[in-house]
Amino acid sequence: ITGRRAELGAKHSDTYEAMSHLGWLLYHERKNELAFELQHAASEGLRSTLGDRSLITLQAIHNLGDLMRARGQMEEAVTLLNEAYEQRRTILGVAHVDTLRSMNAYGWLLKQQGKYDVALPLLQEALASRRSTLGNTAPDTLTSMNCLGRLLEEQGNFREALLLFEEGVNGRRLVFGDKHPKTMISLNNFGRLLAGAGRLDEAITLLEEVLAYLVETKGKDDKATAGAQRNVDIVRSAREDERGADAGVGADGDAARRKVLFEQLKSMDM
Repeated sequence: ITGRRAELGAKHSDTYEAMSHLGWLLYHERKNELAFELQHAASEGLRSTLGDRSLITLQAIHNLGDLMRARGQMEEAVTLLNEAYEQRRTILGVAHVDTLRSMNAYGWLLKQQGKYDVALPLLQEALASRRSTLGNTAPDTLTSMNCLGRLLEEQGNFREALLLFEEGVNGRRLVFGDKHPKTMISLNNFGRLLAGAGRLDEAITLLEEVLAYLVETKGKDDKATAGAQRNVDIVRSAREDERGADAGVGADGDAARRKVLFEQLKSMDM
């Protein structure tokens, strides 16, 4: 940024583009406030220099919308991500990788707002198109699996969600390896849903793997580690309760108990 400002000036489109790239990098380093300042200035600068329909501008708009979502500014995020999605769909076509990225991000945001009827077709289309254009094990495809699985899970469609989470776990192990943050997200969410389905032994195995990873990478006192330890403890306790439970509880009682168990467990996203 410093070099481009010195050579091209502070209001040159290349300077704004560099600001956008740095803002995105800082966002992924969890430096959200500085990232927001850079991303906001970059998107406004690119609108004024290149116009609203420039692909460079649309990337900055998408990035700013995703950052606002992370900051909890949901209404602003909806406006920006919808703009990026609609413009990319018009300019690039529905199957372009950038269109699909905006489609998935917009659908995920709508899911977070509880707008399932609108979010579901977007996330389904994003996954289907990513499967056909990128392949089943592409990182973006695996992200779509997790996003759609989380929505289906929240709708109570555990059967389809389990299939997606299992495929996502296998895909992320293959692509990223066993010890990667994205693999851990899939392991945690699959384990959580297995617990809700009453497959407690399998759930504990996966959740213990997540816990061991977090102890190793973040330490025992980290907040994420504490959440993972709580998940393991809850499912272990449920297994002990199930072993000692009255055999006459019945299917309805089992279902109710599993629903409570599932809702106690902490999820991990994206």
